[in-house]
Amino acid sequence: MAPEADASPVELPSLADGCWLVDLIYNPPRTRLMAAAEERGATARNGAGMLAWQGALSLERWTGQRAPAELMRDVLEAELARRLVAG
Repeated sequence: MAPEADASPVELPSLADGCWLVDLIYNPPRTRLMAAAEERGATARNGAGMLAWQGALSLERWTGQRAPAELMRDVLEAELARRLVAG
C-alpha cells in the first residue's frame, strides 16, 4: 500500500461486533480498511503475522529444523517500524 496509505482496494465492509478482518497489507501497519472495520466493531489484523509464519514454515521445510517463528515475527515488526520512521 505504501505510499498509497489512504487507499482501499475494496469498498468499506459491513462488519459487526465479533467479526474479523485480515488485511494482508503490512505497510502501513493499519490501513484505511482496517480502521473502517474497527470503527464498526470488528477486530482487524494486518498481514505481518502471515508473512512471518510463511517464512518460518518455509525455513522449516527447507532445513528440517524448527524455525524461531516468534523471533522472526519480532524482527519483522521491528524492521517494519524502523522503515516507517525512516520514511
